[in-house]
Formats: sequence, C-alpha cells, structure tokens
Amino acid sequence: MAAEIRAEGASGLEHMESLRQTRSAFLVAATAMGVAFTAYAGAARGLTRYERRLARQVRGLVKESHRLNYQDPAAEAAHYRRAGPIIDAVVAARSRSTAGLRIKAEALLWCHGDAPPPDVAAADRLVDAMVRDLLER
Repeated sequence: MAAEIRAEGASGLEHMESLRQTRSAFLVAATAMGVAFTAYAGAARGLTRYERRLARQVRGLVKESHRLNYQDPAAEAAHYRRAGPIIDAVVAARSRSTAGLRIKAEALLWCHGDAPPPDVAAADRLVDAMVRDLLER
C-alpha cells in the first residue's frame, strides 16, 4: 500500500486526509439513510424522557444554525459554546433503541452539514458513540 501511495505521488498525510474525507462522506450518507428509515418507521416511540429532551436540544441547535449569521464571529462563537454541552450529552447518552441512535445521527448531520465549518472532532466522537451503542445492543 505504501508503495502505491508513493508511486501516485501522494504523501502519506495526503492519503490519510483523503481516507478521512471518504470515511466522513460515507458516514454522513449512511447516517442520512438511517435517519430517513427511522423517521419512516416511527422512531419517536420508545424514547426516554431524557432522550426526548436531547432530541429537542439537537433540533433547536439545527434550527439556530440555519438562522445564524456566520459573518458575525461573536454570534458564531456563542453558537458553538451552546452546541458543545449538547453534543457532549448526546455522546455520553447510551442509545438503547433505534430512536435513540437517531438523535446521535441528527447531531452527526449537524456536525457535517449545518455547522460551517464542519465540526470534525465532534463528528468523530458521535460516530464512536454510535458504534459503541450498536455493539452493546
């Protein structure tokens, strides 16, 4: 593999960045499909009170990011300060149902789509939490 990378003229770091971007794009697409499926399947059932509160917070974060003026650095900084604890809570929560995983999926989509620039560190933490929850089922 290393010989192939050198033969193509790409450095190892460029290759790793390309792999990371490919992984991120795949995860976003797979997550979007999962969100659509769980929405179709009526995923709101089976949420705990805490999960419902997290879902409202994530949806509020998405709505706020759509209204936010990203030309204002102070407003953007405040938005990310409010987002941090929400993302931390979503990562820490154990999802015992598909509906619970949907909350993490919505937060992941915010990290990749609604948060300019994409919040890659938070997205990676969310993906790790989703995999952890799926393996615990």
